[in-house]
Amino acid sequence: MMHAINIGTDEANEMATIRVPYPGDAEERRSVFERAALLLAKHGRYEGTPDSGAFRGTSPIGVLAGHYWSEPGSEVLVIEVTEKPWIVPISLLENEVRRVLAQA
Repeated sequence: MMHAINIGTDEANEMATIRVPYPGDAEERRSVFERAALLLAKHGRYEGTPDSGAFRGTSPIGVLAGHYWSEPGSEVLVIEVTEKPWIVPISLLENEVRRVLAQA
């Protein structure tokens, strides 16, 4: 007798939250955001401001999408990943965000 194994798509679309350092000063924040946006535009699209928005990108292994926000004056950027390839650990995404923001 065969048993069905239910492998849902929830794992691929599990929400995860990343918190990374982000400039609290409005001018510095805008400058970092603009430089990071130029780098990220090569891989997808975003809608928003330095304080909040949404993003969606594709790669050979799947889609990456979510929302980001940071309260004015806060020194933390919160990124809620709503869609990612199941094979990519959230820790890898966090390291990549930190790298991009450090380069920006």
